[in-house]
Amino acid sequence: MAGSAEPAYVERTELAWTRTALALLAGTAVVARLAAGRAAPLAVATAALGIPAAAWLLAAAGRRGRRDPVGMPARPLSDGRLPFGVAALTALLGVAEICAALLR
Repeated sequence: MAGSAEPAYVERTELAWTRTALALLAGTAVVARLAAGRAAPLAVATAALGIPAAAWLLAAAGRRGRRDPVGMPARPLSDGRLPFGVAALTALLGVAEICAALLR
């Protein structure tokens, strides 16, 4: 094995973050679509906040894997922005869907 080869865990971690960001992007689109019939302003607000946030998460996931390709344990894995972004977007989607359900 070559010493410069990227460890498999780095690629798996980057792919996991990418899948999470794509799932949140799809979830944002679904929630906005479901809310569009009942509460158009809520759907627009969800899409306006959720889609750029999910795109940022997708970009950050890619940067995270490229930033530290070999020595991940040598530094902290994250400064907390990426997990916070996932939690905030998930909470936004939950609140939007609860509001849409209450407006039925």
